[in-house]
Amino acid sequence: MESYQILKKNLIESKMSWWLEETELELKQIQSIVSEIYPNLCDSDIVRADNGEAEWKHYTRLSLEILKKKGIVKKVNPTKRDGLWVKNKNISINYLKITSSFIKEYYDLPSYERYSKLYPELAVFKKEWYLSKNDISSYIDKGSSGIDFLWQAIIFNLFSKIVKNYHLINYKYCVDFIAWRFNEDGQNIPIFKGKFKNFVDEKLLTVLNKNKKNKYISDHSLINMNSYCAFLFSIFELMNKDCCEFNIKEVISKIIEDKKFREEFSDDPKSMSYIFRKTLLNYK
Repeated sequence: MESYQILKKNLIESKMSWWLEETELELKQIQSIVSEIYPNLCDSDIVRADNGEAEWKHYTRLSLEILKKKGIVKKVNPTKRDGLWVKNKNISINYLKITSSFIKEYYDLPSYERYSKLYPELAVFKKEWYLSKNDISSYIDKGSSGIDFLWQAIIFNLFSKIVKNYHLINYKYCVDFIAWRFNEDGQNIPIFKGKFKNFVDEKLLTVLNKNKKNKYISDHSLINMNSYCAFLFSIFELMNKDCCEFNIKEVISKIIEDKKFREEFSDDPKSMSYIFRKTLLNYK
């Protein structure tokens, strides 16, 4: 591994811990500090063939872009290539919670019922929800709150599938608890008709590309990926507290790595569903 590649690895892993939160710095200031902290990794004699820039300066910029996607830093003025950068204030990632308003909106998603032959002891019908491209666009138009709801919806669907397929005994307890806690009618939890990857990688991203907002929403999703994972954990934690007993980490790691259940996610490392699965396995 080249020195500038090691530098990039160190900058990303350390999250530039020397940088105080909410402090604005010019790119040149950041590069100057980096060269002081890592003098052995900042060899200005190693330059890029295309423009003659020192490789370590280029890789410092790359590190900033990666940390930006993680929500750790951001550009004060995104339109300027080498403008001011700022270190974000540390915000808790556990702000997405299961609430009455979320449950109501989730249960009100367009859906239909069909007969389930697999679980006749639970109910005669199962409810499957779907969203058209226009429906998804309407959520996107709401901004970050709409994007977050779409993620919460597909993750709540994932929770239902995990419990129903691998903890059937607890599934009915969860259904009854949600009905009691959030004033629903006791119906089975609606699920998305399709796999996690079908919604996130196909339906959602297809709409995003046509909306010409793909980069903004992709960045928002990547920045909040830990929040989305925390949301899944928070659902299990709520059920653990009031109606069931799950070894949450064990359940999630076992199920997500199950060969059959892995079909819910893409094998493409660049896809959102793949990134979500990897983040989930490394979470906590």
